[in-house]
Amino acid sequence: MIEEVLGSGTYGVVYRAVDTTSPEREEFAVKAVRRAPPDHQERKFQDREIKLHSIVSDHPNIITSHGAFREGPYLLFVMQYSSGGDLYDAIHQDKMLFQNDERTKHVLLQVIDALEACHSAGVYHGDLKTENIICSQDLSQVYLTDFGLSTDKAKCYSCPRGTSMYMAPGNAGPLFGERHVSSDLIDIWALGAMIIFMIGGLVPWEQASLSDPEFRNFLINPYYLQTWIPISTPAQRLVRNILTLDPARRPSLEKIRSEITKMPTFYMADREIAWASEDVKATKEYFTLDVDRPIFFHTEQHSGASAQTDSTIESSGGLVTPLSAPPTIEPRMLADELAQALEATSLKGSDFVSARDETSFTCLPNTDILPCLGDDLILLATPRSDHCDALGAGSKDWK
Repeated sequence: MIEEVLGSGTYGVVYRAVDTTSPEREEFAVKAVRRAPPDHQERKFQDREIKLHSIVSDHPNIITSHGAFREGPYLLFVMQYSSGGDLYDAIHQDKMLFQNDERTKHVLLQVIDALEACHSAGVYHGDLKTENIICSQDLSQVYLTDFGLSTDKAKCYSCPRGTSMYMAPGNAGPLFGERHVSSDLIDIWALGAMIIFMIGGLVPWEQASLSDPEFRNFLINPYYLQTWIPISTPAQRLVRNILTLDPARRPSLEKIRSEITKMPTFYMADREIAWASEDVKATKEYFTLDVDRPIFFHTEQHSGASAQTDSTIESSGGLVTPLSAPPTIEPRMLADELAQALEATSLKGSDFVSARDETSFTCLPNTDILPCLGDDLILLATPRSDHCDALGAGSKDWK
């Protein structure tokens, strides 16, 4: 018997239901979607969701699947029910994570357990985000759910899959001259974006693309996250290591687990927030006082067959580096400021050369992004260039 609607999204409605034949009136979550025609691409996704979810269903941090059946034109997925809602609401509505290192670490380690179980079984989730993490009421137990975009293909062939702000750059197009990206590394990227969201309640960019100004500034400015959210220096370092554009250089889940386990704190201390930007102070105020927060971005969920849009909002262990160290340049202007500064130098056509016209150039002082800027922004620098040192990068760092 259907009792109430728990939520709805692009692909269906989720209900709370009870089994009227059981003495305890056992509760279940039931997702109802319209059954796709046999020859439609969406039918493949539905069949694949049933199959792959059942493979990993017995893990304690994955929602148990009790199967699926047809009811008229609908396909009903019957799953384990948890009364705590999802992690998104735990962060934004119940405000259960902010500056709670023990709870943040506990949740993250359980999510990693779930991903490791999936990857070991040859299942890749493809849409990791806070809305797809179901929680117990006290947040002591969390469960990975919604395998609608999952795959058993170890390689993703440049197919947009996931939710826009959590999507890895190589998931929307080839990088490094490769035609595909390992599916497990796409999940690992999404985990990095989810850590940002857990700490600050948002991901600063709409999509991890060089066309997105916020993401460009994330690549350029090593302190960028600390201008948006109250993230500690050790946690920011971990996130930047995970959100590496070269998929081969992203850390393994085992390495991420190790770094999270020994993380001294995920959050800035109050004394650091006092020196931080207005955005960081507003985040602190939102999570500790009864104030509203605006909706930041619209996120797109992509599958191989369709793309739909939802609206979504996006101290322990000692002293961390105070925030007097970051550049004083407004991060949203940093890329333009660098380009303008370089226009006044003698670098044009020599030290930095665009692969397209051999005249325009730019400088992004983060060697991690140099190999993957695309046709317009592939950079070349002579190792002996004095300008490299002047721009803050030793010649040994440049290729």
